Amino acid sequence: MEDALRIFISHKMPVDTDLAQQIGSRLALYGGNQIKVTHAGKFRYGENWRARIQQELDQAHWLIYLYTDPDEDWGFCLFECGYFNRTMESDKRKRLITFCRSQSQISGALEEFNAAVISEDTVVKLLKDIYSKDGWNVSPDLEASALKATAKEIVTAFTGPERREANFDVATSVTME
Repeated sequence: MEDALRIFISHKMPVDTDLAQQIGSRLALYGGNQIKVTHAGKFRYGENWRARIQQELDQAHWLIYLYTDPDEDWGFCLFECGYFNRTMESDKRKRLITFCRSQSQISGALEEFNAAVISEDTVVKLLKDIYSKDGWNVSPDLEASALKATAKEIVTAFTGPERREANFDVATSVTME
């Protein structure tokens, strides 16, 4: 492989910056210097962030868009997706992937950006594309169990730990003297 796989993670700042960092580190976990992941949360304060984002998007092979909350303003992330989509014509290896938490989040606009409800199966497929399939083939001998465990970590980071909801009847205690 002549160059490293470059992944840009588009996310809502600063709310999802930690999430972008977690997912990025897991995507690159077995890649050494053959995978470079960046996101705007890594940029230094005072840096011309708009120019830096455009530079990173020009160099990126993949853009992963973390769509976490439909009630947020996603205007700038959609700009990043549209900008990146324009660069895809020049390189067939380029991919735009959108992670959503539920099918109801996938609007017509997001469908165009390869939106998928995140699951272990979709993330395992993505990791196989990075590590063992022709194209990037970063670590072809990596065991399937390692990819599955990493996929589970990514899904848990994106969706949050499993929650159990329960209703409890609470009786107040009133003492009168």
